[in-house]
This record gives sequence, structure tokens and C-alpha cells, in this order.
Amino acid sequence: MVIRKAEKTDIPALVRLRVAMRNEREGQGDAQALSAALEAWMRAHADDPAAATFLAEEEGRIAATASMTVSTIMPSYCRLNDTRAYIYNVYTDPAFRHRGLAAAVVSALLDEARALGCTVAELNASPAGHPVYLKLGFGELSGEMSLGL
Repeated sequence: MVIRKAEKTDIPALVRLRVAMRNEREGQGDAQALSAALEAWMRAHADDPAAATFLAEEEGRIAATASMTVSTIMPSYCRLNDTRAYIYNVYTDPAFRHRGLAAAVVSALLDEARALGCTVAELNASPAGHPVYLKLGFGELSGEMSLGL
């Protein structure tokens, strides 16, 4: 297994994995439109230090991926520097599951987040990912809410 930061040449494979993930979670949609939007977004953010993607290579293929964005929010008493990493797009190709790849790419992102000065890492866990994140030290949050705008 090789864990590394994604490069621009990885974008086609990363798009393929993201579309596969969305298909698993949401059902089939307009894969061509999604692929085009993903490729444009990934190219636009490829050199952004506040956006990072790591991947796992296994058997010569990109088998797993995880991404994060970094943001700074207003200080509070408990955190005068509140730079946060939001982890998302954690996905492992079904042929490579149960080998620890998701944990490995998330661990690489956490190392990157620490190097960038992040004080907190957050994510939204799928049922399959929940035990992986607990083993990595994530805890449950309560009171989180969302509103589509």
C-alpha cells in the first residue's frame, strides 16, 4: 500500500471514485454532468493549500481517497486559534475494502491538518465509516444541524 498526496494527474481516477461513491450513497444520476463538475472543481483547487486529497494505491490502482478543506473560524475561550479541517469524500473501491485503506488516508489527512496548524478535525460519518473514525480517535458531536440554502 502506498499513501500519498493526490496530484493533478490523479484527477480522472479521483473523479471515477467520487462518482462511484455518490452512486452508492444516492443512486444513479447524471454521471457525465457530475464528472465534468468534479473535474473542474478539482483542477480549480489542485494548488490550494487549504484543500488536500490523499489517496491509497494498491495493486497499481488508486483504491481509496479522502479529502479535506481547512478553514479558520472566530476564536473562542477554549480555542484562540480555531483552524479546522473538514474531512470528506472518504471512499474505498469495493474491491479493496476491509484492508485499512480508509483509515490510512484519513490518518495522512490528519497529519497534514496538524502540519497546517489545525486544532480540530471534523467529518460526517457514514454508517460504514463510523467505526473507522472511532478507532482513529474521533468522538460524537451533538447539536450539529444543517440547512440547505
